[in-house]
Amino acid sequence: MALDEVGNDLTTWARALADDRMTDDLPASNDELGAIKVACWFLGSNLTSVATLDWAGLLIVALADHEERLRTLTEQVAPGWYAGECQRDGCAAPTYVVPGLTWVTCRECGATTYAHDHLDIVLGEARGWIAPPMRLAEAVVALTETETSIVRLYERIKKWGQREHIETIRRLDRDGDPCGPKKHRLSEVLDLLNREGATRLDGSHRRAS
Repeated sequence: MALDEVGNDLTTWARALADDRMTDDLPASNDELGAIKVACWFLGSNLTSVATLDWAGLLIVALADHEERLRTLTEQVAPGWYAGECQRDGCAAPTYVVPGLTWVTCRECGATTYAHDHLDIVLGEARGWIAPPMRLAEAVVALTETETSIVRLYERIKKWGQREHIETIRRLDRDGDPCGPKKHRLSEVLDLLNREGATRLDGSHRRAS
């Protein structure tokens, strides 16, 4: 139901933009998924035009509400990132890495493996994940062997955000002003760690050679 509502809203906003701009640039699609892809492409290609419209603020609020709702539903159904199929003989159930844990437990057969054994799959799934500094620190410590302290890495990620070494992402209120907690993208944190080296016990870091 939530996915249907998101799809309907996206296509409605796209049609509204096409009507306001009196354009026929919005291609038709014969299937629901295709219509959603077209709507996303059309809105993304015309962000400047959207920003000049009276309903731009309503669109931003609606998208933020949809994102929050979908994230909540995702965490309820699958509390973490997809970590590939279970490797236990006779079991191919999907497994998930839960942020903050260092192991992966198959919900089908109960087999438990270390999270870092799933690292390649998880990073492929989660590089675009956006979360507050603490959640990011929990995830990186669980997935890597070079980071051992959630608190120290948390402080380091916060400093990166303050110094604009990584992008800070925040929700916008109805007036278009930033609100809510500061969040960052996991891929940027991992890339910066790779360039600057692991966090040391004193909270600093050693540069990678």
